[in-house]
Amino acid sequence: MRILDVNYRPWPTQDGWITITANSDAQAAALLRTIGREDLISDPRFRTAADRYRNASAWFALRTALQDKPTAYWLRALEAVDVPAMPCHTLATLRDDPHLSAVGLTRTVTHPIEGAVTAVRSSILIDDEVPQAIASAKPRGWDTVEILQEIGVAPDEIEKLRAAGAIHDGRANHSPSPADSSSAPIIDKR
Repeated sequence: MRILDVNYRPWPTQDGWITITANSDAQAAALLRTIGREDLISDPRFRTAADRYRNASAWFALRTALQDKPTAYWLRALEAVDVPAMPCHTLATLRDDPHLSAVGLTRTVTHPIEGAVTAVRSSILIDDEVPQAIASAKPRGWDTVEILQEIGVAPDEIEKLRAAGAIHDGRANHSPSPADSSSAPIIDKR
């Protein structure tokens, strides 16, 4: 239904937003009971998944029903009746999510120019392993000289390119610390 109706988006609460996925008829009925709209359980517009699909605008108009209580209340109430729901995070609250913390999704790493930054590991598993992360993104021009050397450009030609402004040497004003090794992964393999 998400692409069929503009109202398919997070539900506002008193202090934030949550996403709710009440796909089965049992989950939809549980959601209606939880938000105090038992009167709609037998409503022909909402009785089955097909009915809710045909009446998506009316179904998603119920989004306003959560605005009188905080996110934590609704998450507990919906979990108790087996209706899938999760908080919508801001950048400030994302790192505090218990699940994301438990799986080690982020960690602080040293970027060669920016210093300490938060990095996100891959969320993909291959053979039950997180792929080894590549090095952090370097500034524009960071590897230009090395690449030119690898393809056989003579040192004097590289200096001519630099003097002409054709090379933006990202390393020119940076002395990497030992933690800045370009071959070091930015995320631990988990």
